[in-house]
Amino acid sequence: MKLALAVSLVFSGPTFGPVFGGFIMGSSSLDWRWNIWVVVIVGLGASTLCVFVFPETYPPTILKRKARALRRKTGNPDVKTTSDEEGLGLDGIARVYLIRPFWLFTTQPILALLTLYQSFLYGVLFLFYQTYPVTFGEDRGWSMTLRYLPRMAIIIGVFVGAIGIVIHNQVYFRHHCHAPDGSFIPESLLPPMIVGGIMVPIGMFWFAWTASPPIPWPSSVCAGFLIGCGMYLLFIQGFNYIVDCYTSMANSAMGVNRSMRSVFGAVFPLFANQMVESLGVARTTSILGALSAALVPVPVCYWYWGGRIRAWSSAKVPSLL
Repeated sequence: MKLALAVSLVFSGPTFGPVFGGFIMGSSSLDWRWNIWVVVIVGLGASTLCVFVFPETYPPTILKRKARALRRKTGNPDVKTTSDEEGLGLDGIARVYLIRPFWLFTTQPILALLTLYQSFLYGVLFLFYQTYPVTFGEDRGWSMTLRYLPRMAIIIGVFVGAIGIVIHNQVYFRHHCHAPDGSFIPESLLPPMIVGGIMVPIGMFWFAWTASPPIPWPSSVCAGFLIGCGMYLLFIQGFNYIVDCYTSMANSAMGVNRSMRSVFGAVFPLFANQMVESLGVARTTSILGALSAALVPVPVCYWYWGGRIRAWSSAKVPSLL
C-alpha cells in the first residue's frame, strides 16, 4: 500500500506541474521565473524534511552505525561489519553503478524488453501531454489558466489505479504469488499490467476521436482518466516485476530502467509540436493509440513465458557483477 501511494505521487508529478504552471503563466502578477522558483522552494523544502524525518532503512548502513557505536562503547577497533571489511573503492563504484546496469540491460532479455516497452510508453505519454494545450487552448479557446486543468483527470486515474493495486494485492496476489513448492512467482504481478496495457490505447483512441470542439469537453477529459489509470498500472507492476526478477541487483536494474525512460521522455516532446501541427490532435493521438495497441501483447508474453526467460537469464549473471 505504501509503495502504491508513493509511486502514484511520483508518477503524478510530471502531470501536476503544468497545471501549476498554467496558473502561474496566466497570472498578471507573476512571470515565467516563478515556474522555477516553485520547483526550487518545493524541492528544497521536501529534501530538508526528508533529512530530519526519514529513518535509515538500508541494512548495511544500519549495521555500520551499530558497529561504530559498539567500537566507541567497548574501545575494541575490531568490531566491524562485512561491508566495513570489504570496503568499496573506485573500481567497485564504477562496477556497481556504471557497468553493471548497462551490462544487465544488454544481456538480460526480461530487463531489456520491459525497459524498452516502458520507455517507449513513457515517451508516448510525454508526447500525448503536448496535445492538451492545443485541444483545450487553441481549438476550444480556453485561457492559459484553464487549458492544462483537464490533466487532473490523469492524476485522478493514477490514484484510482493505486487503489486498484491495493485491492489486487489483497484479493488475488497474496493467494497466487507462490508455487506449490513455496517459490515466489513474479509473473503473478502481471494481470494489472495487462489490464493497464489495454486501457492505454482505449483511452488514446477515445481522446483522439472526441478532441474536436463540436464534441463536449468532458468526454476527452474522461479519456485522460483512463490513460492515467492504465499508465500507472503498467509502470508500478513493471517496476515490481523487475525488482522481483533481479532481487540482488534490483538497484542496478531499476537504474538503467530509469535512465532509458528519462531519455525517451526527453526526446519524444522534441518532435511533439511538429507532429501535432502537421497531423492534428486526432491523427497524432490515433497514431499513439495504434502504437500502444501494438504493444499490448508484451505483458501477455511475460505472463505466459516469463518463467522460462527468467530461468535462462539468471544462469547468465556472473558472480563478479
